[in-house]
Amino acid sequence: MQLIEAAQQPVLRIDARTKFALLFGVGISSLMFPPLWLEATTFVLMALLLTLNRRIKTSAKFTAAFLIMLLLDWTLSLKVSGGFAALFFSLVRLGRLMLPIFMAGILLMKTTSVSEFMLSFERMHLPNKLIIPLSVMFRFIPTISEEWHSIQDAMRFRGIGISVRSVLTKP
Repeated sequence: MQLIEAAQQPVLRIDARTKFALLFGVGISSLMFPPLWLEATTFVLMALLLTLNRRIKTSAKFTAAFLIMLLLDWTLSLKVSGGFAALFFSLVRLGRLMLPIFMAGILLMKTTSVSEFMLSFERMHLPNKLIIPLSVMFRFIPTISEEWHSIQDAMRFRGIGISVRSVLTKP
């Protein structure tokens, strides 16, 4: 039993305040349209932090998405031109810039308990009038995700799907 618990513990434990600062810093950095080397460095840092916090599948999925977007940008941008292509590549670039922000958010949400969250803000000497609503909001986000998955399961059980195909065939 102790071996299982040890395998689930993160290799690198990060304080909640550091995670918030990381989310804020990555958000600002990504939305300033950084050069490719800084964008890749930020992404690798976030992928490494997710991996060190035992979120290996999540890190692998984001890495695959980043590499696909990068490959699209490098290969197709040389062969395609025009207004639609410019729009497509702008959306690909924007999506690629948003990936580290999502990764930092997942790192914060999945690896921080509500008690750690409240304790970190109490250590910053924030008033309880701010800490309690933030902690309720912090706990509410995973609840929304759980409810959405339950709704999807119930719809799938009844043969109702939310996809382009199902909307066109069974509106």
